[in-house]
Amino acid sequence: MSEQGGDGPWFRRRRSFGIGYNAASWQGVVAILVFVATLLVTVFSGDPNLTRPSKVASFLKAKAMMGLSGIHLAAPTMAGLIVAEAAVFMFVVWWKSRTLKPLD
Repeated sequence: MSEQGGDGPWFRRRRSFGIGYNAASWQGVVAILVFVATLLVTVFSGDPNLTRPSKVASFLKAKAMMGLSGIHLAAPTMAGLIVAEAAVFMFVVWWKSRTLKPLD
């Protein structure tokens, strides 16, 4: 990763294999960490009945550790939030992967 300022791209396209983007600066790494944390909060905000019966106790413990014990989102709400979060993240990746050129 390069140590460039905020003017450079945060992400770059993969060149060696696969499709997608890699973080090109520390801002890109922070954006990925924020996205993952947001997804975890959304998943742990779900209703405990959405998990397997054998996993409900550990799910409730993890939920309490995150301070989300009073929140129970329904499955359609959770799915909608996850799709919206992924769409916003992909827009940020696309926006911050463009190389900004000075005006001529």
